Amino acid sequence: MKIPGLLKLHGTVQHYDWGGFDFIPKLLNQLHPSPKPCAELWMGSHANGPSLVQIYGLTTDLDKFIACAPKDILGEAVAKRFQNRLPYLFKILDARKMLSIQAHPTLAQAEAGFEREERARVSFTAATRNYKDRNHKPEVHVALTDFWMLHGFRPLEEIAGMMKTVQELQLLMPADFPERLTAAEGNPSVRAGLLRALYERVMTMPQSEVDWLLNPLVQRLEKINPTDKDQPDFWALRAACEFPLPDGHRDRGIFSIYLLNLLRLRPGEATFQPAGVLL
Repeated sequence: MKIPGLLKLHGTVQHYDWGGFDFIPKLLNQLHPSPKPCAELWMGSHANGPSLVQIYGLTTDLDKFIACAPKDILGEAVAKRFQNRLPYLFKILDARKMLSIQAHPTLAQAEAGFEREERARVSFTAATRNYKDRNHKPEVHVALTDFWMLHGFRPLEEIAGMMKTVQELQLLMPADFPERLTAAEGNPSVRAGLLRALYERVMTMPQSEVDWLLNPLVQRLEKINPTDKDQPDFWALRAACEFPLPDGHRDRGIFSIYLLNLLRLRPGEATFQPAGVLL
């Protein structure tokens, strides 16, 4: 079959709760907002939402189309390297609500995790399913509008300063942290160990301790109602409102807003997120 140089694709809209109602519909030239939240527009061959491709008057799923002639469509080198699959997924996101913090696995971690959950027969729709494919998913993000995001951990010196400045977070920092940080200067592996230990404490401390630390923080922020989106206080209060836990508990993810870099991307600006790094 002769493949035309250009093919028309129709993307798939993913209706997650955090999405907006009009940005993606407008991109698709729809006259009215969607009654359902439109979170992501996918262009690719992912099995959970393959694009539709039009060729010679027919319409078919892109993944099925590629499978018919992978070398002709992808090129011989790409087809060989990526096992006859399109090696990327293009997404347009409209985040009406804050998104959860993510850490995409390395390729080896993704392959091992996927096989482990397959052997355990964990359903793809189960809330406990972590690996829905074998891919590692490094990401490039390009802003279409002003966009604020958390991107990787702050330098340890900034984290120490943040925990001193935000009074409610002071007890997160071990008493000997400044001394250990000074001793670790010039030693990346020791510095990485300090960060790992600190974040492990944040993510594993009892919920009662999380509430004890975060309740005063949230109560103070509610009184001052911060409005500067370039400061973590704004997003900490918003996260407390958008991610309430049952029985009045606090989401420990709020700590991460102070520990990770807060970036503002303007239209056209971009970041790269390697696999295996926190986002």
